[in-house]
Amino acid sequence: MNYFQSFQEVKPDPILGLAAKYKKDPNPNKINLTIGVYKSEEAQIALFRSVHEAEKLIWDEKLNKGYPPIDGTAEFKEELIKLVAPEQDAKHFYIAHTVGATSALRLSGELMKQMGIENIFFSDLTWPNHPHVFKNAGLKTFTFPYYNASSHELEIEAIYKALNDIPEKSAVLFQMSCHNPTGMDPNKEQWTQIIQIIKDKNIFPIIDCAYQGFGQGLQEDVLAFKLLMEQVDQAIVCYSCAKNFGLYGERVGALIAFDKSKKSLENLGQNARVTIRGNYSTPPIHGARIVKTILQSQELSQVWSEELTKMRLRVKELRQDFLKSLEQKNIPIDFKHIIKDQGLFSLLALPKDAILKLREEFGVYILDNGRINIAGLCQKNMEAVTSSIQKVINHNV
Repeated sequence: MNYFQSFQEVKPDPILGLAAKYKKDPNPNKINLTIGVYKSEEAQIALFRSVHEAEKLIWDEKLNKGYPPIDGTAEFKEELIKLVAPEQDAKHFYIAHTVGATSALRLSGELMKQMGIENIFFSDLTWPNHPHVFKNAGLKTFTFPYYNASSHELEIEAIYKALNDIPEKSAVLFQMSCHNPTGMDPNKEQWTQIIQIIKDKNIFPIIDCAYQGFGQGLQEDVLAFKLLMEQVDQAIVCYSCAKNFGLYGERVGALIAFDKSKKSLENLGQNARVTIRGNYSTPPIHGARIVKTILQSQELSQVWSEELTKMRLRVKELRQDFLKSLEQKNIPIDFKHIIKDQGLFSLLALPKDAILKLREEFGVYILDNGRINIAGLCQKNMEAVTSSIQKVINHNV
């Protein structure tokens, strides 16, 4: 019997599926602006010098490759919470080192299911994997309005209204900063109002933190969590070290649970460990050792912080250069929001047929919804990208 024939046909992942198409594309001048990675001026994934130096130190220590604890080593977790919530007593947190932030999200979904939460709400424009992760965890997924594609502004009043309409025993997911895919985040006043509604409606908050340091700065980018801890009793952050340490393939993430009273953390931790054990058993150790080594060293953490600052400022410069190049082409589309957006991404208001032509005729790959990875641009490919956009929009192929 052919058991495998019972599989239903499913669509490929909208991001990784395009990456596979890009790889097969024979165009020698193809440009990949789909996957959210920071690339150097040579259009290569950047290796942090601080990471390289940390790996040398780890090698010199001749550490073994034994299994870590189910939820990771204490040293890694102690350093990470100092980075995310430096002003808080660590006793208010339970932390599990996970296989990237995706596993943290999945773990949070399974824990919420055990907590009696049935529904989770997130922005209608979000990371495409969010709905898959939470559906597979057994939750019902819903969206709320977030971004006005015409004005390139938050639909803030619609956000407030949607939050007020969320039923009890529900969770809401927000992105900490550098919103994927829009690059548009709430300001402090808007966060304050959002969090007040979450508190008043007794909604459980989940924060996805994948880009700390790429928006306005290391501490500025975790403002939402700081405000949240001032107002609510409990929350979960799902954290990624992929972008801000350049450790994409090492899969270093964490679930960070906050409990103002500290009373429920022991029970939560035990349930988390049992859930992890039945999933991936233990997290990978090498990436966590790198992060721990950097953050424990005053010298390396300073180098890392300076590297991240240079990357953030370069992305801002790329945004300026990209807008300038687009405006020089007299394309009948307003792109000014590009320089207001934060982090790696912006949404380009391009017709779907134009996005397809960019791929098929010019080898320029962006997502179907117009998301472009600004950090994939460089001076070598900028003109090719903007000229291709001009040609597909003005039909001057």
